[in-house]
Amino acid sequence: MEKGLIYIQEFLEITRFLISSGKVPVEKGYVLVPKDIVSQLLSKNGYETIENKLKIWNRLHWIDADPGRYTKKVCRNGSSKRFVKIDEKIYLTLEEMFRKQT
Repeated sequence: MEKGLIYIQEFLEITRFLISSGKVPVEKGYVLVPKDIVSQLLSKNGYETIENKLKIWNRLHWIDADPGRYTKKVCRNGSSKRFVKIDEKIYLTLEEMFRKQT
């Protein structure tokens, strides 16, 4: 399988799992996930380092992040915390595209 497709497939599977688990919030079009959870999920497929996977996700704008980081500071319930912000619209678009292909 082409490496680009592997990135997309992994992104879709991880995001689908996170949303369906109901354990992470989806707010204002973003799935908010602590970086350690994303890292743990990304470590399961060893075709590339976690760092490189997050770098690709960031370059493709699949995640919203502060400059030089893979996380974004988010204010929730009166406190500020860093999350990997997965763009739900991109997830839904890719999901629809790949559902039509199969």
